[in-house]
Amino acid sequence: VTELGDESFKGCTDLVEAVMPAGLRKLGSEVFCFCASLKKIEIPEGVTELGDESFKGCTDLVEAVMPVGLQKIGFGVFSSCESLEKTEIPETVTEIGDEAFSWCEKLTEIEIPEGVRKIGHWTFLGCENLERVYLPEGVTEIGEEAFCGCERLKEIVLPESIIRVGEGAFEGCTGVQEAGALKSISEVSSNHEQEIKKYENILYTDDGKTITIVGCEAESEEVFIPEEIEGMPVIKIGRQAFCGCEDLAEVTIPDTVKIIGDEAFKGCESLWDLDIPEGVTTIGDRAFAGCERMWRIEIPDSVMEVGEGLFEGCTKLEKVPSL
Repeated sequence: VTELGDESFKGCTDLVEAVMPAGLRKLGSEVFCFCASLKKIEIPEGVTELGDESFKGCTDLVEAVMPVGLQKIGFGVFSSCESLEKTEIPETVTEIGDEAFSWCEKLTEIEIPEGVRKIGHWTFLGCENLERVYLPEGVTEIGEEAFCGCERLKEIVLPESIIRVGEGAFEGCTGVQEAGALKSISEVSSNHEQEIKKYENILYTDDGKTITIVGCEAESEEVFIPEEIEGMPVIKIGRQAFCGCEDLAEVTIPDTVKIIGDEAFKGCESLWDLDIPEGVTTIGDRAFAGCERMWRIEIPDSVMEVGEGLFEGCTKLEKVPSL
């Protein structure tokens, strides 16, 4: 057995223990969802992904042991596991979904591994006993209401890499307010927000010599990326720059671009046709994953490095480019 399918044991309220086989690689969505009597889970080595809401509503779950090698914790995986007191996120994890630990009311401490770049929306919402959070250098964004309602949170170290702090990220964190940490959060956010600039409907940053595209305005349907902004060449489309832009249907990329970052267009459900210009050398992991309507994409010979899962979920792609 290499995969447990979606909803395999969903709602088995009398299930107390689950022994998973060696050789398992993936847990599907809602596998043990609402298994209210499950007390401990130990996920075997080799599993790389926990599907959305895998353990949601396992209200008696006290401990979750995740293996080294795990890469993705999906949306709402441990949401409403109100008895969860202890878990360690392996250093190999690079993606933590929205609401992953929301309403884990007994969780007191969490350390985010170095590969994670974003703390999603509502990730620790309602974790009222969470006291300490360790964020590594490299995290660039904290989503909306990520720590909302963490009223006992007193210690959180924000790295200099933070450029965005979402609305209500620390709402109701009275312990942090008492410790004076919210002032530094505000300063970090405002300092970096000044560095994110706008050109038409595009958001970008610069290092004084080159431009990196980091996003676009909400509900943009068309994006035209120019060759240069403020006299500096546009050379990179950053990590998750257009990730989740569901209305984005058309993108023009200039010849100056060399790098398309990880998950740059992930989840752009309306994007159906794309030309990658000659000159691009690197395309990151899952750059076009989840582009459900994409049927054509042209990738030039100049591309030398391609990440994993590039076209994952692109079910209408008529021809997968040879890379």
